[in-house]
Amino acid sequence: MRKITINVFSAFAGFDTQFMALKRYEKVFNANNANGVKIKFKLVGWCEIDPFAISSHDKLFPHVKKLAVYDRKNNKMVGYHYPDITKINWSLVPDFDIIIYSSCCQSITRAGAQRGMTEGSGTPSSLIWYIRDAIRIKKPKVCILENVPALLENKFAGQFEKWTDTVEELGYRNTWSTLCAANYGIPQNRNRVFLVSLREDLDKRVCFPTPIGCKVSAEQLLENAVDEKYYFSQEETMKFLLDINDKTPKTSIYPSITGMGRLVKKFITPSCQGYPIHVSPTLVADKNYMKGNYKKMLSSTHFPRPGVLEVWKQSNTIKMSYTDVIRSASNNEERKFNIMNASMKDLVYQIRNLGPNEYFRLRLMTPREWFRLMGVAENDIDTLCKSDIPIGQLYKQAGNAIVVDVLFNLFGSLFDDISKWWWETNESDSI
Repeated sequence: MRKITINVFSAFAGFDTQFMALKRYEKVFNANNANGVKIKFKLVGWCEIDPFAISSHDKLFPHVKKLAVYDRKNNKMVGYHYPDITKINWSLVPDFDIIIYSSCCQSITRAGAQRGMTEGSGTPSSLIWYIRDAIRIKKPKVCILENVPALLENKFAGQFEKWTDTVEELGYRNTWSTLCAANYGIPQNRNRVFLVSLREDLDKRVCFPTPIGCKVSAEQLLENAVDEKYYFSQEETMKFLLDINDKTPKTSIYPSITGMGRLVKKFITPSCQGYPIHVSPTLVADKNYMKGNYKKMLSSTHFPRPGVLEVWKQSNTIKMSYTDVIRSASNNEERKFNIMNASMKDLVYQIRNLGPNEYFRLRLMTPREWFRLMGVAENDIDTLCKSDIPIGQLYKQAGNAIVVDVLFNLFGSLFDDISKWWWETNESDSI
């Protein structure tokens, strides 16, 4: 049995769904015992500057938490964590076979200032240019970039082309594609660009994974019971009901949101169109999500925030009617808010068709639900949610991460014939 050890460097790591996906792929690959080969992905270095993300990484991967420091006697770095991408001397970093760099998107995404990634501009996204020395000096076999789809739009296409040209000049062949989480098992409408750069001496062609669809709806990833702090007040819930209909109700018509009763059903709002099941809109790095209100779920911006509408039922009679509020709801529910890729149709339908003694409640999603929508395993979610990391930072970390299942499928496509084309230098004859 041959064993192949594959050294990895994770740049702009966050809490490192990159390495999570590699370890998941390693487990599946080895279980299949393909061609008498077993693989091991070893994290030899990671870079992250955000203190909360570093704390999460340390909790999830305690064996690589040690800060990288210079060993003067042996003229090399000892340790794993590099806090500042701008200060790394790559000639002293241990060799690695793969570098995954999820470079900062703040200056490219539509949710940001869109100041670009031009070298020397000082924007967060321009930090990508510090990866150039990593590639030039370490010559990894595979380089993988992840970023937002705005990178391919006209405004930034020239900057992206300059980066790909630079990587080619360093001796690599580039292939890129946009992958959506909803096509790889996770019900989130999250599109991201992946650039795979293979060293030109490798006899390998990049094939991006074939979409496998999604059999799990966003509702199936929701928690069964959540703390009351996630629910909107009666006043906020009523305003939400009025705003989706753009009309004023008669007096004394208010929903009951007492919290007493039995939960009947729940679903994500807004839900995205174009899928056979309910799919969440894109999660964003929003540390202020808990400070939002219901209107953020009906935002006219590119990124409406996802929430949850729950239908509850009481055993006693509820003396109320929604008829005067929703009877004139137009078929054009998007007329007021113009929600991109989202629809109010399901939501209005649920409210309009409440059964006897049923009422609805509106709430924010929990950090656990966000991490589930990023493909993070439950044991890792437990580690994160039970930590002392502020709740706002957990939302931010989830929104900044790469969906584990997308990476897992990408690795499966890239490494499917690993025993035929992978390198010899890190092989051993037996496990």
